[in-house]
Amino acid sequence: MSIEHAVLLDQAKVLARNSEYAEARKILLAILESDPHNEVAWIWLVDVLPSTERRVEALERCLELNPDSRAAKISLRRILEGHPPITREDEPWRPEPEPIRPPPLPPPPPKPPLSERIQARLEIWFEAIRLWKGWRWVWVLLSTWLIVFAGALGVVGMFFKTDYDARVQATATRVAEKTGTVAAVRAEAAAYLTDTAPTLTPTPTVTITPTPTLTPTITPSPTTTLPPDAIAADNVAEIEEMFTLDVDSALSLAFSPDNETLAIGDWNGNISVWDVDGERERYRIAAHDAAVYGLAISPDGEMLASGSWDKTIKFWNLDDGEAIMTLEGHSNLIFDVTFSPDGATLASGDADGVLKLWDVRSGAELHSLPHDAAVYSLAFSPTDNVIASGTGVNADEGAESAVIKLWDVEVGDEVLTLEGHRAEVYGLDFSPDGATLLSGSADGVVRMWDVYAGEQLRGLRGHDGTVIGVAFAPHGRLFASASQAGAIILWHTESGEKVYTLSGEGDVYWRVAFSPNGYLLAATAQDGPVRVWGLK
Repeated sequence: MSIEHAVLLDQAKVLARNSEYAEARKILLAILESDPHNEVAWIWLVDVLPSTERRVEALERCLELNPDSRAAKISLRRILEGHPPITREDEPWRPEPEPIRPPPLPPPPPKPPLSERIQARLEIWFEAIRLWKGWRWVWVLLSTWLIVFAGALGVVGMFFKTDYDARVQATATRVAEKTGTVAAVRAEAAAYLTDTAPTLTPTPTVTITPTPTLTPTITPSPTTTLPPDAIAADNVAEIEEMFTLDVDSALSLAFSPDNETLAIGDWNGNISVWDVDGERERYRIAAHDAAVYGLAISPDGEMLASGSWDKTIKFWNLDDGEAIMTLEGHSNLIFDVTFSPDGATLASGDADGVLKLWDVRSGAELHSLPHDAAVYSLAFSPTDNVIASGTGVNADEGAESAVIKLWDVEVGDEVLTLEGHRAEVYGLDFSPDGATLLSGSADGVVRMWDVYAGEQLRGLRGHDGTVIGVAFAPHGRLFASASQAGAIILWHTESGEKVYTLSGEGDVYWRVAFSPNGYLLAATAQDGPVRVWGLK
């Protein structure tokens, strides 16, 4: 590589790390035009391309020119398996470790023939008889001493029993005498009162009823009341695709609480806001300089929050898209943002493993909670002052699985850690009653957790690829999971059985969400439109 190309490559790396992908692409393409065999330039070009198709084409071209490129082979394999593109030199892909299997047990020794076993038992009996005969005088002496001791105990017992009976009789006589004297005195007093004392009106007895002790009860938080014909898990008759929204490389989405608005964030940093029927796009704003991975609408429906790979969080007026405030404090890519149920707190998680809690009114940082790996997903409990965070696997620390942590929002203390996923936890959602937590992971398993018991309820296997999006329906009896393998599955919450499977040919699904009234289901696809289904 020439000195000029080395300088240009360093400039492209700096631009890529600062999320200036367009400028980095121009420099890398200029290098490859004059030096098409430059393997390093190909690998960095893959990192700044906007779509999976273009990354795969670039890696295949690199392998044509550099057949022995190990980095290109690993990157191509990772993208084809549905993993996020991590091809930089400082973030190598690590394959999942092979499970440790115990060595096989040795075969049991063969049993001896029946004749040998019978002969061994007879020898044991003969030996026991011989020993008994040798010690027979010892057994006779012990038996004699036992008989003598038992007889002595009997004599002593008879003596004490006689003395005990005499003392009982004397006590009974004294009690009888005293009882007779007391009865005579009581009879004499009663006769005197009857003859001389005036007639007295008995005082009424006042019965005091004790005040019952009140037992405190915990009243569950009210849940959303749905119309009587709202969709339920046991009456899904038909699911029909209603419409699609032409949004390129959509990543995140959120419904407004009034069921009238759908907000979408895409790979290019744009946010588009649509009528929920899909007939009109209200507005589209160039919100960020990089992908909008996290999107949330406040519980009052007035504010939209977005978290981006440009390391910033921005608040927008949902009605007209006017900017309200920008929060800066993360040092790496932001993967998810979410509002607390009261709308007073916003949570955000980044690739450095930091979960931050912000005051929505002032923009002040309330807590910064560190993790051992990147924070990919967040979910607030609807009933308790708790937030859940899903992480990746920290291979540098020797971790074998990803974890889910639950935090006390008010004081910032860790409450619980849930372990079970073997790869990144990309999706989290609480049930409407706050008792169950749903998680989706790159290991392809959807897991349900009992939050109060701190244990797994069940692991559901039905997806062929990474599960990124999970969401409970508003009534809680149904939930959905979206996979990068191109399938969305609806599950029955109580039984864990599949209710319906939706497939999009060639789609790589990211996020999935139910409308607050439970009638619509929306999903984003990386290289396709946003699809919206109606549940009947």
